[in-house]
Amino acid sequence: MRTLFYSIRYLMKGKENSLIRIFSLALGLVVGVVLFSRIAFELSYDTFYPEADRLFYIVSNSTLEGETVDESPVVHAPHPSAMKEAFPEVCSATVIADWGVQPFFMKISGLNRERSGRITLFFETLGFTLLSGHSQQLGIADQLFISERLAKRMFGAENPVGKVLKFDKNHPYTVQGVFKDIPENCHLQFDVVASFENIKTQFGRNAGWNRDDSYMGYVRLVAGTTPEVVEKKIPDLLTIYQDEQFSLDETE
Repeated sequence: MRTLFYSIRYLMKGKENSLIRIFSLALGLVVGVVLFSRIAFELSYDTFYPEADRLFYIVSNSTLEGETVDESPVVHAPHPSAMKEAFPEVCSATVIADWGVQPFFMKISGLNRERSGRITLFFETLGFTLLSGHSQQLGIADQLFISERLAKRMFGAENPVGKVLKFDKNHPYTVQGVFKDIPENCHLQFDVVASFENIKTQFGRNAGWNRDDSYMGYVRLVAGTTPEVVEKKIPDLLTIYQDEQFSLDETE
């Protein structure tokens, strides 16, 4: 008690200096907390994906006389699907196009051909959570899925499924489902995702092997598979289509 009494007495004697010390200490603690929070946020980037160690994006490498002269995360649209079909180590794949369609930022997801028919693997590959609707409905032109945040903003408490949104003033899209909001610590940020079929129907573009290499490709590997195993197979696969080399990079 005596120590506490003397401490209070000391503080009361030099009020101004004590207030400055307390303020400086509090400010230092606040700055420290902010810095540590920011560092934790940056280190947590892209770690929320289910089994994130199995998810990779495709990186293209341009070489000249055996040396890499350019490395880019953009690829031709068919690459992920071709890897899915050719490599048993790849369990799912998707390709994405960024489209700054007003008034919302939209991602257009790619299709993969499977025995059961043409279905989209966007949600399965990346692991984004669907709150309503079925992922296969994403493979239909002029249909889309919207984020939980956008659904509340546009429709309030109403069920958005079946509602129509228009892009480019005239092009109608029907809402087929809602997905959970994308975390801020994700390199992919969007509120709307639509079928890759709209590349042709709405935007009049034919995304192929030898044109328009402006897409992002993602693959999810079978559990226990290392990316090096898949990378070794990529050159042989690409000789069928084009003379380029590709590698895999972790999403983290």
